[in-house]
Amino acid sequence: TCVISDDASSPEGSALIRAETQSDDRFVVVEHSQRLGSYRNFERALSSIDPASIDLIALCDQDDLWHPDKLATLVAEVGADTPLVFSAMRVIDAQSAGEPIGRYPAANSRPLVGVDELLINNVVPGASAMFRSTLLPTILPFPDETARSFHDQWIAVVAAAIGAIRYIDRELYDYRQHDANAVGHRDRSTQLASRRQRLRGRAITGVVQDAALSYETEVPWIEAMATALAQRVSDRPGPQLRPKVADLSRLRSAPRARALIARHAISPVRAHRSLSAERRLLAALTVGRLASAWFNRSR
Repeated sequence: TCVISDDASSPEGSALIRAETQSDDRFVVVEHSQRLGSYRNFERALSSIDPASIDLIALCDQDDLWHPDKLATLVAEVGADTPLVFSAMRVIDAQSAGEPIGRYPAANSRPLVGVDELLINNVVPGASAMFRSTLLPTILPFPDETARSFHDQWIAVVAAAIGAIRYIDRELYDYRQHDANAVGHRDRSTQLASRRQRLRGRAITGVVQDAALSYETEVPWIEAMATALAQRVSDRPGPQLRPKVADLSRLRSAPRARALIARHAISPVRAHRSLSAERRLLAALTVGRLASAWFNRSR
């Protein structure tokens, strides 16, 4: 079954969807009159699924390209104790021609997939994943939306808290980059460019700008996820993990959370596998906090 959640697209777009799917009963098209954006639209799509009749779920971002063996490979890897599996991906350009312009994760790099690690950094692209529908009662509803919320990161956090996550080191889909990605491979640099424009040429380094951006966007999202996780799976995480989740739910005020991030940030191997997320957050909680306060006062 393919569920298409139409987030109030244009009349022409809706007509095209209906024309392409109406003769195939494997497609279920759910049209919406109110546009909610990517995060809440994924929530709506998952809310329409009955876990009693659907066992496995794969998310399909409509601008990406699945390889022919993607579903079969993921189905074979899902286990009783691994409710979510995900694969590597190729990054391609808008024309999807020629050689790929990147790969994620980098070759010979296995991403960090512990619960506290996933709360800090989004390393499980939704279009690369497959997960059991038994996770839905815990996944839904999504945490409170912040300025930078990711449906796939939240799903991965829940899966890691309830069971485990398995990574498949094979490229099973192509992540297409174009000028209209809701969230793209270049999304962070785009946000930084916007912040530099807002600063209107003030004398401030790119590092400080980056730290302020992380403090305003990433930190509230981590707190929202950790708060929701602590409420929904309080009996699941082990005794060593529960304090970490609790600390991350109040990241801006918990010294222990900052100490956790600092310990993680000093490892070169960890920084490579987590895309330096811990170092970025440590800067956000020190320099970024002050820079964000200064900017908001001077607007």
